[in-house]
This record gives sequence, structure tokens and C-alpha cells, in this order.
Amino acid sequence: MKKAIFLPLFLCVVTPLFGGCSSKPDVSDVSADIKEFWKPCKLVKPTNFKKDNGVDRGSSYQMAISYTLEITKDIAEDDIWDTKIPKEISPNVANHDEFLKKRDELNAPRRAALQKIDDFYSENCPLPVLTYFQYYARENEKYGASLSKGESLIVAVELTMIKSENGWIVQ
Repeated sequence: MKKAIFLPLFLCVVTPLFGGCSSKPDVSDVSADIKEFWKPCKLVKPTNFKKDNGVDRGSSYQMAISYTLEITKDIAEDDIWDTKIPKEISPNVANHDEFLKKRDELNAPRRAALQKIDDFYSENCPLPVLTYFQYYARENEKYGASLSKGESLIVAVELTMIKSENGWIVQ
């Protein structure tokens, strides 16, 4: 009976020195989930995960991490940003039918440009991941510019972790 109690106790007291039974979460507890989140977006690959800080809150653990979103292919500015899309034109025509026809005619280039961007994102980085991609591009001051393969976006986030029967999980 003593062996049955002693062995698990020994493993959880001694093996934290070697990386097991950790009392605090590490970036390895979330990196697989982060990679899975970004998987639908073929434009980026999360790399270089790092735990920046952590605070034990008693029933939870606040963990600050950072990682890099590496751009996986060259991306032309016109493919992903709406910064050069022409503004909608409203013709000055009194007849309603003529107005609609003229408006559709004048705004055809705008609709085509918007459709091109929608098609690109549908194929390469669909919602909801797209929202985060655009957010981090803005944060890294790369919104509106072409992106080259190998460039990176730095991501810094704070996560609240809780201990479960199966290890640490994001709350």
C-alpha cells in the first residue's frame, strides 16, 4: 500500500525538475491549440512560441505569451487589402431606373475588386481567422502593404489558464 501512495507522490515531487507534473502552465500547453486555430489560414504559420510572464491567481494562472506568424507565401497588396478599392460612385440622374443602371455600370470595377479580395480570403484565410490576421497585420503596421514569404507578424497575448484533470487548459 505504501508503494501505491509513494510512487505518484514521488513522481509529482521529483519529476517537475525534469518537466513532468508541472504546477505552472507553459507555452507548450497552448502551442498546439494555437497552431490548430491558425490552420485554416494558409497565409501564415505560427512559430517561435515563448512564455513572457505568468502570475498564479489561485484558481487560475495568467500567462503572457508571444509567438510569430510567419508569412508562408508572397501576397500582393491588391489581393488582401481594400486600401486601393475605388469609392462607390453615385450618379447624378433623376430617373430611378436610369440611376440604378448608371450606378451599377460606374461601380463595376469596385465590385470586381471587392470580389477578388473575398475570393482570395475564402480560399486562403477564411473567417474567423481572417479577422485576427488583419488585426495582427495592423498591430505590426503591415496593413495595406504587400507581404513577402518569410516576413513575420509578432503576436503577444495573455491567456487565463485553469488546471483540469487532463492538464492546463485555456479558460
